[in-house]
Amino acid sequence: GDEFAIFISHVHETNFVLERAEQVRKKLSMEFQKNFELIKITCSVGICFGSKPEFDFQSLYVCADKALYRA
Repeated sequence: GDEFAIFISHVHETNFVLERAEQVRKKLSMEFQKNFELIKITCSVGICFGSKPEFDFQSLYVCADKALYRA
């Protein structure tokens, strides 16, 4: 499937990120019927938090990608 990343900086509350992730998950999930067959589209979300200076774009992306495959 397709993959994409959303990066949010200066996060002070983990619930803010969890709420946004749930909003994305709901928007991308849907059901429809085709030829009398129910088709469900879902998505998985991987979240990574990093607050240390050594967490650059690449390391955060790798961390989130690993979390996604565990989801």
